[in-house]
Amino acid sequence: MIYLPYYQSDFSTTFRYLDYRIPSKNIYKYVLEGYQDTFLLKDGHSQISFNNLDPGNYELKVWGGSAEGILNPLPAKLNIRIGAPWYWNRWSIALYIFLFGTLLTTLYVFQLRRRVAISEARKIQEFQQLQSKLYTNITHEFRTPLTVISGMVEQIQIDPENWFRDGLSMIKRNARQVLSLVNQMLDLAKIESGYLRVEWVQTDLVRYIKYLMEPFIAIGRTVGVKVHFLPEINQLVMDVDTNKLQIILSNLIQNAVKFTPEGGDIYLTIEENHLVKIHECVIGVRDTGIGIKPDQVPFVFDRFFEVTGVETRASGGTGIGLTVVKEYVELLGGNIRVESFWQEGTKFTIVLPIHHNAPVKEMDGHIIFADELVDLNDAASFSETQNVIDMDQSLALIIEDHPDVQTYIASILSSDYRIITAKHGKEGMDKAIEWIPDVIISDVMMPFMDGFELTEKLKLDERTNHIPIILLTAKADHDSKLLGLLKGSDAYLSKPFDPQELKIIIQNQIHLRNSLQKQYQEQSTKGASQNHINDHFIKKVTLVLEANLDNDRFGIPELCQAIGISRTQLHRKIKALTNQSTSHFIRSFRMYKAKELLINTDMNVTEVGYAVGYLNRSHFSQDFSSVIGQPPSFYKR
Repeated sequence: MIYLPYYQSDFSTTFRYLDYRIPSKNIYKYVLEGYQDTFLLKDGHSQISFNNLDPGNYELKVWGGSAEGILNPLPAKLNIRIGAPWYWNRWSIALYIFLFGTLLTTLYVFQLRRRVAISEARKIQEFQQLQSKLYTNITHEFRTPLTVISGMVEQIQIDPENWFRDGLSMIKRNARQVLSLVNQMLDLAKIESGYLRVEWVQTDLVRYIKYLMEPFIAIGRTVGVKVHFLPEINQLVMDVDTNKLQIILSNLIQNAVKFTPEGGDIYLTIEENHLVKIHECVIGVRDTGIGIKPDQVPFVFDRFFEVTGVETRASGGTGIGLTVVKEYVELLGGNIRVESFWQEGTKFTIVLPIHHNAPVKEMDGHIIFADELVDLNDAASFSETQNVIDMDQSLALIIEDHPDVQTYIASILSSDYRIITAKHGKEGMDKAIEWIPDVIISDVMMPFMDGFELTEKLKLDERTNHIPIILLTAKADHDSKLLGLLKGSDAYLSKPFDPQELKIIIQNQIHLRNSLQKQYQEQSTKGASQNHINDHFIKKVTLVLEANLDNDRFGIPELCQAIGISRTQLHRKIKALTNQSTSHFIRSFRMYKAKELLINTDMNVTEVGYAVGYLNRSHFSQDFSSVIGQPPSFYKR
C-alpha cells in the first residue's frame, strides 16, 4: 500500500508486462476499484494518470498480456490510500456532527420556546381581552343602577313632594342590584379558592319554588310574558341550599324573560326520577324566546361569554351569570345542560341528587328573594299620561329597557316635553315612525334591536331622518361613542349623565331644527334649491305637487298615496320640517307658484288660478291674499 496525502490526489503510475518479444504490442487492462470502470490499453501504452481522487482507500488492478491478445488471468494489485485533509478526518467529522446536532437542538428549543412564548402571549392577550371585557361589562352593569341612584337623589332634592316615595324605592332597588353584582363576583372568587360552603336544609322544594316564582310571574305580566309553574309532583322534600337554588333559578328565569318577546311563554317544571340506585330531582326552565345560535350553545356557561347577535344583545351583563349558575349546580352535586333552537326557544335542565341528611326547615310562607328581584314588579314605570298634555310642547320618545332608568329620564323631561316610551329598539322603531317625535333619547344595549341599529335605520328612513337622536348608554368606551356617531346619532352621553347636560343637548337640537324650519319652509314654497339631506323629503313632495299643480282634485289623500306614507306621518313630517300643516304647506306652494306665473307670464288672474288648481276666482284671490299678503291683481297692474 502506498499513502498519498490529500494534496497529492493527482498522480500517475507505469507498469510493464514481462514479455520482451514485441514489447510495443503488449496489451493491458486496469481498473481502480472505487473510482472507475475497467479500461483496456493497447500498443504498449503502460502509463495511467488519476486526478482529484477523493480521500479514501482504492485498489488498482492491472492485467498484462502479449501481442497475441492473451491476458494474464491474475492481476497485479496496488493498494492506494488518499489521506483526508485535517478538516475532514474522523475527529473533525465527529465535531461537525456534534455541532450540527447542537444547532438542531438549539433551533428546536428556540422554536419550542417561541411557540410557548407565542402561546403565552396569546393567552395573556386573551386574558387581557377577557379582563377588558369584564371591566367593560361590570362598568356597564354598575353605570345603569348608579345612573338611577344618583339621578333620583337629585330629583328628590328638587321635587321631594312628587319623587320622595318612588325615588327612595328606586334607589333601594338599584342599590340592591349593585350589591347583587358584587356578591356574584365574590362568590366566584370563593368557589375558585374553595371557601364557598353549602348550607344544606331539608325542605319541600315544590313549595319553596312556588313562592320563589311569584315575583317572576308578576314581572312577566308587566312585560307581556306569561310565566308558568308546572310541577309534576305536589311535594318533594329533599336537602337543598335555598339561597344558591334561588340564585340559580333567578338567573335562568331573568334571562328567559329578557330574551322572550312580548306574548311569549316561560315554563318551569319539576319532576322526580326513581332510577336504579339513583334518586334525583329534575328542574326545567324553558322559554319560547329567540333562542341561541347553534355555534354559541357550547359556550354559554363559559366565563365572560356573552351571546352575540342583534336580537340577543340585550341590556348587557357581566358574562358571569350562567357561570355562577353552573358552579352553584355542581357545588350542589348536580349538573346542568342546555338545549336551544334559533328563533324557537331555549331549555335549561338541572339535575340534582335527592338525599335527606340535613336538618328539617319548614317554610313559614315568607321568602327572602334575590336582591335584584325585590320589588321589581312594583318598579316605577313612567306613564305617558302622567305629564300634563300640552300640544304646544315638543314630543320626546324615550327608548330604554330598564324601567327605572326610563322613569328617571321621563321625570327629567316631563315638565318641558310630552313623553312617549318604548321598552326596546323594535318598539322604539315602530313608535318613531308612528309618532314622528321631535327628539329621541335611546339606550344602546337593548333586546331585539340595539341603539346603533335603531339609529342607522331611523336615519335612513325619509320619514324619520330629521329627528335628533341622543344615545344614553353605559358603554362609555371611545370606540362605542365613535360607532354611535358614525351611525348618525346627534349626541352620545355616558351613564350616569348630568340631567342638565341632557336638557341642554335636547334644547339645542330642537332649537337647531326650529331654525331650519324657516329655511325649509322658504325653500319649499319659493322653489329654492335643496342641498341639505333633510330637504330630500320636501323636494320629493314639491315635485309631486308641481306635477299635479293644475289638478283641482289633488289634495292630501292623493299626496299621501303618491308619497307612500300615511296622512298622520305626512302631517308630522311636514310639521317637523316646516312648522306648517300639510294643507297650509300645499296652499302656500300653490300660491307662490301662482305669484311666479303672474309676474313672469302674460296670463290673467283667472288663467293663473286654473293653472294652480283653482276653478273659483274669488277662492283663489282669497287664498292668494292670505299667503302672499297682496291680491293677485296687484301683480297685474
